[in-house]
Amino acid sequence: MSKSATVKGNTFIDSAAFAFDPSVFVQNNLFINMIDPLVLIDAFPANGQAPTGIPQRNSFLLKNDSPNGNRLVIESHGTYNASTGHSLDFSNNFWGVTDNMTIQSRMLDSTDTANPRLHNVILYAPPPQSPDPATPADPQSAAPNV
Repeated sequence: MSKSATVKGNTFIDSAAFAFDPSVFVQNNLFINMIDPLVLIDAFPANGQAPTGIPQRNSFLLKNDSPNGNRLVIESHGTYNASTGHSLDFSNNFWGVTDNMTIQSRMLDSTDTANPRLHNVILYAPPPQSPDPATPADPQSAAPNV
C-alpha cells in the first residue's frame, strides 16, 4: 500500500496478504480466512512518534475451513536495527475469539522469534468481545470462528 492510503470498510474473504507501512490506515475491514498474514513493514516515524496508521477496528476471523494452515493474521516487520523496536497497539481489533493464547498465536513479532526483522511487539489485550459496529458483518456468521 502506498503511503498515507486508507483501506476502510472492505470485506476480504480467502484473501492474499498485503504489506503496508505505518502511515496506511486499515480500518473497519472484515478479513475472513486470510490465506497469508498482513505484513506491517518498515518506514516507522524517525522522530520516535507512534505510527499513525496501525490497523483499527478490523475483524480478523478464521473458520474451520480456513486455507491459512498456520493461522497467522499479522507479521510486524520493522527496521533491521533492533534498538528501534516499537510497541504497536492492535487492542481494538476483533479476533473472533477472546482467548489470549489463540490471539497471540496469530501474530508474529519479537515475542515469537529472535529474527532481527521482527523486533516489534504487537499489543492486543484486552481484545474486544464483539466486532466494531462500523465493520462489515460476517456473511459466514453461521460458521464458528476458531
